[in-house]
Amino acid sequence: MEIPRSIRTYCPKCRVHTVHRVKKVIQKHSPDPARTLSWGQRKFIRRTKGYTSQLAAKKDHVKQSQRNVLLLECSQCKKKQQRTVGGRTRKKIELKRGA
Repeated sequence: MEIPRSIRTYCPKCRVHTVHRVKKVIQKHSPDPARTLSWGQRKFIRRTKGYTSQLAAKKDHVKQSQRNVLLLECSQCKKKQQRTVGGRTRKKIELKRGA
């Protein structure tokens, strides 16, 4: 799926349709390892300490495709906004060359 490098769409800050520059966002799948765990995550680890084999079987199910996210930057006010493209698509998203 090819997407143009610039799209004319609505800017919430300018409140008019302007030209936006398009970038593809690479999503992180895991949290930052340097960050300390939240209270709920620490509680989950405490409670499931002895159940490693059952939990490992549940983690095997991985989603087939990820959501494709575009980062739109307004050419006038430089405000950035994200937009998902078509939910979960298995097609590869590429930005058109040239334009």
